[in-house]
Amino acid sequence: MTDWTTLDTDDLLPGEPLTSAKVLALYQNPIAISEGNASAPSPYVGLAARLVAGGIGSFCWARHRDLASVDFGDTVAGSGLITTGGIFRVAMENATGVFNAYLGEADGGLTGTWTCLGTYDNTFRQETQLGGGETSAVQVYGATLWQRTL
Repeated sequence: MTDWTTLDTDDLLPGEPLTSAKVLALYQNPIAISEGNASAPSPYVGLAARLVAGGIGSFCWARHRDLASVDFGDTVAGSGLITTGGIFRVAMENATGVFNAYLGEADGGLTGTWTCLGTYDNTFRQETQLGGGETSAVQVYGATLWQRTL
């Protein structure tokens, strides 16, 4: 593993001699960082503190506000998404009316631009013939994983 050399910034000011030790450190230090040398500073220090819910790089499970189907890589403004817990609605229609079942859903007020990391097709509908000429229909509306990219 490449060694990390701590440089004093006062030694790098204009007029200071450029020694071979300084040049070697300037060459090796980026390598030591990339190799994860324990004495080198980590590029990830503070990353967890900057990764907050709704912030750039964060993830959420959501559906499209307009019940639109989405594909991997599609981008949507945060205002076009509603956070949810999976399949957010199943609508069943039959002779007795319509039954709606919802899983946890919240209009999270998302901001920024979100990229779809999955896919779902909201055109899925299954109809079943019941006795007596009745039909039962199930419409499933989906959600998927999104990442904030802007």
